[in-house]
Amino acid sequence: MAANPISLLLERRSKERFPLALNVRYRTPAMVGTGHTVNVSSNGLLIASDEHIVEEGHFLKVSLEWPARLNGTTPLQLIVEGRVVRSVRAGFAVRMERYQFRTLASGPRMVTIPQKQLQDSLHLQSEVPGRSPSCGIAPGQTADCRG
Repeated sequence: MAANPISLLLERRSKERFPLALNVRYRTPAMVGTGHTVNVSSNGLLIASDEHIVEEGHFLKVSLEWPARLNGTTPLQLIVEGRVVRSVRAGFAVRMERYQFRTLASGPRMVTIPQKQLQDSLHLQSEVPGRSPSCGIAPGQTADCRG
């Protein structure tokens, strides 16, 4: 009885793969592209893309939108550097050489600006032609100073 080719393929893998569709952006020194993961393991990615397919042997950097959030609130991004070990028309496989998680900005952030810096900024804006000489802003208020 012949062996199942899928089971032979799975036995070659040193790490378990998880079917996970995550948006990815990738780049090499010569190109950039987007796609999504087909599956992910602790040492590799299978990426599907309708764009530029990276040839076998090339080094690339891939960023993935990670589904889990840090402390349940902060979005994460997985940055992978690796080498393409297999390339076909619809995608390519990457062996991870390095990776790290980074946090992503989760929207507008509140910034505290010292009152003196705010006043100086507003003074400079009032001297730009076409802008009103005053935004009518008082400390603790917000206003649109585009004129």
